[in-house]
Amino acid sequence: MKKGFTLVELLVAVLIMTLLITMAVPMYEKTIEKSRGAEARALLKKMGDSKLRMLDAMGQDSFSSSNIPSSFTANSLDVQTPGTLSGQGASATLRTDAFTYRFFPSSNPNWICCSRNEGDTAGVSFWFDNTGDLGGAFWCTGGEDKCAVYGMKSTNDFVCN
Repeated sequence: MKKGFTLVELLVAVLIMTLLITMAVPMYEKTIEKSRGAEARALLKKMGDSKLRMLDAMGQDSFSSSNIPSSFTANSLDVQTPGTLSGQGASATLRTDAFTYRFFPSSNPNWICCSRNEGDTAGVSFWFDNTGDLGGAFWCTGGEDKCAVYGMKSTNDFVCN
């Protein structure tokens, strides 16, 4: 009696493995994208908290075009970022592989946003406002199907420019 597997047995095993991988890859990609979204929202919150600490140090409730310190740059934020913030005065930008973050010191309300750079959810934006009655609200814009990937509902049509 010979030992080993027949060609039919090997083909069935390969077929089963192919089916399992075909089902697992989309779930894996969706999990990775959700993780990216959670990471983006966490960084937005950190940037917003840093902005409030700057305002507290200045004795202000919000930035306006008249009270932004002339020395303010995006790097004035006391938050670690995965890249270098650029910009001075009215806006600052941080670009990572996954998202582009925008920080608007003089905006009212004090919004910070980021937009997805690429992939199936390119153009989706997250907005964060940690002041006023909202007290740390997040919004997702860019369409119901794209926001659903991140477990959020699309709230409006703002674009993070």
